[in-house]
Amino acid sequence: IDICSIALLAYLIGSWAAFIISTNKLEVLPNYDLLREEDLLLAAGVFSTLEKYMETVAGYLFLNSVSIILSAIRLYKLFTFQERIKAIHFLLVAGIVDVIHSMLFVSLLVVGFAVMGVFVFGAHIPSFSTVTEALTS
Repeated sequence: IDICSIALLAYLIGSWAAFIISTNKLEVLPNYDLLREEDLLLAAGVFSTLEKYMETVAGYLFLNSVSIILSAIRLYKLFTFQERIKAIHFLLVAGIVDVIHSMLFVSLLVVGFAVMGVFVFGAHIPSFSTVTEALTS
């Protein structure tokens, strides 16, 4: 796990540096005359390049999340090594069920208030028109 985590981290640093270098080569004109075919083709090329960049960023973020999980596993190995932290760790593991139940209860309360807000205010206030909007307001 240690070697995989370090190798993945080195790969992520290198790929981010390569991504930054490649994005510096992108040339975007300040304006395009989309009625001219040449400018339309240039704009389409820029958009396809930006789409490739977004796919690269999505892959990078996925690998970065895997790296974070591997780092958490490496940290877990440290918990089993030191006795005081090990005791705190076992205490937290013993209480995790109660924490999850409390989180579920609170989330049900919040969703219930959001649904109630949609029923009461949804027809009059746009920020309460859907449950998603009510949850974020």
